[in-house]
Amino acid sequence: MNLERLLHALTNHPDIKTATFGPAPNGLLDWDVITITFTDDTSQLLNVNVAQPTYPGETEAECVERVLKFVFNSEIKTGATELSLTDTLPLVRSADYFADLKHASPEAFGWLTDFIGCGLAFDLPTTLRVVSTQDLPPDHDVATNMELCHAAVANLRALAHEVTLSDIGLGPNILTMSQPADHELAWFADIATMSNLLSNLRQRTKSEWVVIPARRNQLLLVNTDASESEWSTFLDVIEDAFRYHSVVYPVPHIIVDGQWVERIFDDPTDVGRRLRRLRVAARHQTYEEIPALLREQTGCEMALFEVMGSDIDDSHSVPETYSIAYVDTNSAATSVPATDLLVFRSDTGSIFVTSFSLMECLPRLYQRQEGVYPPRFLVPHPTPEELRRLQELAL
Repeated sequence: MNLERLLHALTNHPDIKTATFGPAPNGLLDWDVITITFTDDTSQLLNVNVAQPTYPGETEAECVERVLKFVFNSEIKTGATELSLTDTLPLVRSADYFADLKHASPEAFGWLTDFIGCGLAFDLPTTLRVVSTQDLPPDHDVATNMELCHAAVANLRALAHEVTLSDIGLGPNILTMSQPADHELAWFADIATMSNLLSNLRQRTKSEWVVIPARRNQLLLVNTDASESEWSTFLDVIEDAFRYHSVVYPVPHIIVDGQWVERIFDDPTDVGRRLRRLRVAARHQTYEEIPALLREQTGCEMALFEVMGSDIDDSHSVPETYSIAYVDTNSAATSVPATDLLVFRSDTGSIFVTSFSLMECLPRLYQRQEGVYPPRFLVPHPTPEELRRLQELAL
């Protein structure tokens, strides 16, 4: 397995603070190792060879599961079996966190958006014990999941007593949930409370506020009337967090009809372009680890989520950023991520179309794959008539 992908998978585990490759701490060894630092500040060293297959044909999912079982050989077997599943708190994470890694997988009990899921976790004295597939009763169903989520939100409200906000040093237009400590992001699962909070802020400032699930312990609220300077400074902080892989899905959201939706900023300013670039970067990060896992499960051709920039309008210092996926028309079917553009490649050339026009005009070529998060769409082999229509829709 690719070492960088393994480190990313390890870092996504809630009990692991960091997973790095390099010299052993304090010169303990003469060769490079994987150093895992846990949330309780203890550490463990792993030989880099753990990333190598232990038998021919071992998949990436099986490799990650094997390494996690080795690292948590005792913790995985204990914990939730002695606790009640109604004593949990919401665990809000990006969709890739809940990727199917068999019984080592955290369970997504609900989907707050196409890119953000809600799991459950026990807040133990020294660690956060995540509820995984193996902890659930065999007869659990959707109704059970909803009941557990409601109980977790009630526990969050009881733990916090009240909703409090504080600034992060960037002025009164950029605020953060300030409690309960280490569970601030969990409020994203409580849509009723967040709806009331946004309503109060809107009445107070006479402007719209957006909610940004930034880090595992940080839920931000930003006034859309913030100045360009405030937005720029804020985006500097978020973009820097991407470099250290410490973000969840830092995209602005609002609540519409009781559901979270992404707030799209279509203004042509540099701030607008940076916000659109942030959205593409967040989706790229979420999609990055998924295709290999899905290919193993479905055997379908998997198109990657790719990013391209355009600086045709050089009046801006920030280029426009687009997401794109490629479809080989010679394949029986291709699974594609949700992107701005799709490119149909054939022996005679390439056809560029927007995903929106494909969904509107040729829905058979853009079928949502049920139960797949982040969302993917199945593109079957186009008929001659559909190829002709694609030519008409081409950019």
